[in-house]
Amino acid sequence: MVELSPFVVIALVAAVIAGLPHGAFDIFIARRHGLWQTPKQLGWWVSQYLAVGGLTIALWWLSPVVGLALFLLVSALHFGRDYFPRNALQATGTGTIILGLPMLFHPQDVEWVFQQLFLTEAGANGLVLLLSGLALLGLFQRLYSVGRNLRANMKWIAWLLIFSSGAFIFHPLIYFALFFAFSHSPTHLRNQWRRLEAEHRKYAIWVLLGLTVAPVVAAILIGTQLTFDWSQSALALVFIGLAALTMPHMILLERDYGSAK
Repeated sequence: MVELSPFVVIALVAAVIAGLPHGAFDIFIARRHGLWQTPKQLGWWVSQYLAVGGLTIALWWLSPVVGLALFLLVSALHFGRDYFPRNALQATGTGTIILGLPMLFHPQDVEWVFQQLFLTEAGANGLVLLLSGLALLGLFQRLYSVGRNLRANMKWIAWLLIFSSGAFIFHPLIYFALFFAFSHSPTHLRNQWRRLEAEHRKYAIWVLLGLTVAPVVAAILIGTQLTFDWSQSALALVFIGLAALTMPHMILLERDYGSAK
């Protein structure tokens, strides 16, 4: 049995707290794209949304390495959209840097995490090598672009320094939790808030508050009332559960980015 350090446990809790509110506006995004207008249509859309999450879990169960690889690829595109909302290739390259930096600095830690998600040692090692290579390609492309005009790209130089330092200093799970909680989630919520119709904002606030308070209360109850074994089962439950929740969210957002071109 593998025990997780307190810092990693805190990172997992932070990822959950930041992750659940992340999709608070999905129902309004779907309405904006005409995916539902009536309560019946809403029920059908929600069932499809949940089905994608269920398929994510099923694929992970059938082939953990394929399930994780697909999830990380879609995540790379999704995270990179924060910086390149209208260029899928640039977005994917940037996303692979974000996800791949910890694999360059802490490959053994990342392999350990992957093995807790039911990958074999060979599968975890191969996936780390693949994503490390993609991250290096992304880094070279970004450095080449920056080098062509250093003065105009000071923002990207600072970005590379901050993310590289974070990936070097912190455990991969802590690095990811910090990125998700303080960079990606706020950026996403801010961008989508600007696009919300005025009549939906009041309801969106209540959804956001509910999805923020619920995981905090759950974390407090688990931490103070229950004896929970923070081992492999906890890591797998949190990570795969978040993957199942975020996969339909990321697919929906791709539709949103596509319509903005």
